[in-house]
This record gives sequence, C-alpha cells and structure tokens, in this order.
Amino acid sequence: MTQADSEIMRPVTELLGRFTDSTEAIAWDQDLVETGVLDSLTMVEFLQLLEEITESPIDLTTTNREHLQTLNGISALLERARARDLPER
Repeated sequence: MTQADSEIMRPVTELLGRFTDSTEAIAWDQDLVETGVLDSLTMVEFLQLLEEITESPIDLTTTNREHLQTLNGISALLERARARDLPER
C-alpha cells in the first residue's frame, strides 16, 4: 500500500474501529458484514463516509457488494474513484 492509499483509507479504518468492540486490528480480507463490524445501521454511516471521501454518491445498484465487504475491496473502490477523478493527460 502506498502513502496515498494509506491516507485515503485512514478515515475508513478509524470509523470501522469505532464500530467494533475489539482492540484487534481489522484484517484487510475480513468480511466486515459477516463478522459484525458493519450492520444495517452502521452501514449507513459508513456509506456516508465513503461518499465524502469520493465526493460522489455510492450507487448501491451498480456497486458490487464485494467492494464493501473487506478493506481490500473498499481500497479498490476508492482507488477507482480517485483514478476516475484524475484529469486526463
């Protein structure tokens, strides 16, 4: 993970850390829904954060569920959003 990746993921990992009672770090391949880190209520707050980071709405009808299940998937989703916003050369 690059420094830029680390910076963009920091608010994500901080928010997810507040949702869990565990003091252990969340694994990058851990399923956040199945392990109870995200539930229906926390998912709303989580999606709002992702929309703030990407500065665009998250369309749940076109977003693959796997992109919201793990830190790896979230990182890939944010990377694509960042690449989409870069000016063309």
